[in-house]
Amino acid sequence: KPDEALALYDKTTALWPESLAAAKERAELLEAQDRKKDAAQGWLLTAKLERRPYDAYLKAAALLAQDGDRATAEEVYKQALQANPTDSTLLTTLGKLAAERGDKEGQRAYFARAVENQPDDLDLQRALALAYLEKGENAGAERHLQEVLRLKPEDQEAHVALARMYMAAGK
Repeated sequence: KPDEALALYDKTTALWPESLAAAKERAELLEAQDRKKDAAQGWLLTAKLERRPYDAYLKAAALLAQDGDRATAEEVYKQALQANPTDSTLLTTLGKLAAERGDKEGQRAYFARAVENQPDDLDLQRALALAYLEKGENAGAERHLQEVLRLKPEDQEAHVALARMYMAAGK
């Protein structure tokens, strides 16, 4: 009887707002009911009560993104980043969200931070190279395409991108 359980959790959190267990279980129940926005708010409350709020922020942000509220999701992901500033997956997600809203500088900055933490990640190196190519910054693109080739010497896309870049530069 999830609706009755939710009503009891609502009463519990109203009477005992500092109860981490009640807040977390309420958020889980809302998520199980596929009430994304409400569940996200529940996870945000959980994050406020947690000593280590990183996971709660990630859950809230993911639910907000799934619900279509990408802007709020991005802000919550930034809160998660404060709790774990070296998470390459999170940095990549923030880079993609920045790109979605047209912030190419933000995209490159997040991807660059992700690459610093995971220099041997082929997909990150490729994403950063493409971000530099889009901006027309050939030096940055070349550096990261070379890293792609270091990681995967037979990568045809990187070879083609470098060849096009070199031909355009008259090399």
